[in-house]
Amino acid sequence: MQSMCPKIKKIYVAFPKNTRTYEEDMPHLDAKKLKIAKENIGVNKRYITDESTYASDLCIAALKEALKGDEDIEAMIVVSLTPDYLVPKLSSIISNKLNLNHNILLIDMIAYCSGFITALFQASLLLEHYKKVAVVCVDAQSKVQDPKDTMMVSIASDSASVVILEPSNEKMYFSEEGYLENVFDMSCSYGIMKEGDKLFFTNHNLVFKEYFKYFIPFFIKFQSDTPKTELNIFHIPSSFFKKCVERECKIKIFHKSLADFACPYINDIPLNLILANNENMFTNTKRIMLASHGTGMTINAANISIEGFEGKIIFI
Repeated sequence: MQSMCPKIKKIYVAFPKNTRTYEEDMPHLDAKKLKIAKENIGVNKRYITDESTYASDLCIAALKEALKGDEDIEAMIVVSLTPDYLVPKLSSIISNKLNLNHNILLIDMIAYCSGFITALFQASLLLEHYKKVAVVCVDAQSKVQDPKDTMMVSIASDSASVVILEPSNEKMYFSEEGYLENVFDMSCSYGIMKEGDKLFFTNHNLVFKEYFKYFIPFFIKFQSDTPKTELNIFHIPSSFFKKCVERECKIKIFHKSLADFACPYINDIPLNLILANNENMFTNTKRIMLASHGTGMTINAANISIEGFEGKIIFI
């Protein structure tokens, strides 16, 4: 599917200051097993919110910085699996706290790791009618993680990202597919109205299996149907996962955040866009490939044109 490619003007990513090391999260492993696990995961430390910091706080901190000089945003898409409340919606809380214009269009989405690329495509449609759109993604999984799910706990960082977008003359290519046969098996039923679990749990083995079953042919077809790209930035939850994707897709992926930032899930791609920008990889306009997946199984990819932007990582 084609649309107008959003021009990225700014990306800000906010992390809480509190950290835990991989060693602290895996005290049950002996030295040999810890070394092997750490090499396969690639994480040294992760960032977690304290008891008084929630999704809205992370969003507000990032937006305060990103909106300096951009107070005229006309629409905001907020994406999260862990909003503060069901009602009021997260975008309303953010807008209220920052005293944004009452005429701003507010859209909320519940989504997992694939949510950023979906929101980027939705923003491209909005930019046919608006001059400036903010995509805000936030993950505060430490609030809802099952402590028994050591894999999830040890690699997940809480974070929020803000991407300020404007119209451009370039084209964006987007595709998303859902293979939902195992939707209730990949993660627990996290309860709101219906009875369900109070902590979030993911079946990592099933997600890994389904991902490589469906994503590889999806990506190969998308790659062949869209213009050639110079850089690939994928959602990558571990070093082992990265090696497998590169081998199966026969590509090289830019992903340098795991050791220092762990896996911020929905903010993985915005974070690595900043890291690539910091390495001056966008001094000239480049066409790049973005790809992600979410428990479901939802897989998506976007082929976009990008140039240098203002990017910053902050800690609150």
